[in-house]
Amino acid sequence: MAGYASFKIELSERWGLLAGARYEGTGIGGDYANTEREPFSFDYSNVLPSTTLNYKISELSGIKFSFAQRIQRPDEDYINPYVAVTDPRDITVGNPLLLPEVTNQYELTYNTSTKVFNMNFGTFYRATRDIIESILNVVDDGVSLTTYQNIGKSSTLGGNLFASVTLKDKLQLRGNATVLYYTGEGLVNNVRITNSGAFWNGLQCARTFGRKKPPLA
Repeated sequence: MAGYASFKIELSERWGLLAGARYEGTGIGGDYANTEREPFSFDYSNVLPSTTLNYKISELSGIKFSFAQRIQRPDEDYINPYVAVTDPRDITVGNPLLLPEVTNQYELTYNTSTKVFNMNFGTFYRATRDIIESILNVVDDGVSLTTYQNIGKSSTLGGNLFASVTLKDKLQLRGNATVLYYTGEGLVNNVRITNSGAFWNGLQCARTFGRKKPPLA
């Protein structure tokens, strides 16, 4: 269940503020066909604030700073304690006590737009806690047991650029690119592990405009 409230204020001719908060309550529970096993239940709640501050440079361009907190709840397969034994030497079981991943996201964006040219450039920083990962342990007689745990935290710093140009109302060229650096750390079986790396991607495309085809009879 969830509920939210937000408000918008025009601070001046150039400055604007949008702020709000969202409440989410989550309940997890289940029973076993085997009545000798106790039913399970787990509840948690989150209050997720968000704020956006806008600055109008001109009629065609502006700057926006935003902060938002978001959650990613675990999938049903991750929390279902059913023991999957399709392969008797590779067992998987869910963890009904998993917490959601919580991310604090900060963004600074600049955009400008004309009849011919559009551009959006942004930088962002994301900090996530209670990261969910699959954990594999080898138990008796070489059987592997996989389950899921909240193991640690991560941070991502990056930027993205999108631009488009329209040529004589006949051809539109578009392109976008994203660059980011990721760092993660966690505790697995009392061993601290870390991982980090840089990633990038880009896409270019062209679109031709023309008359619409007449509808089929």
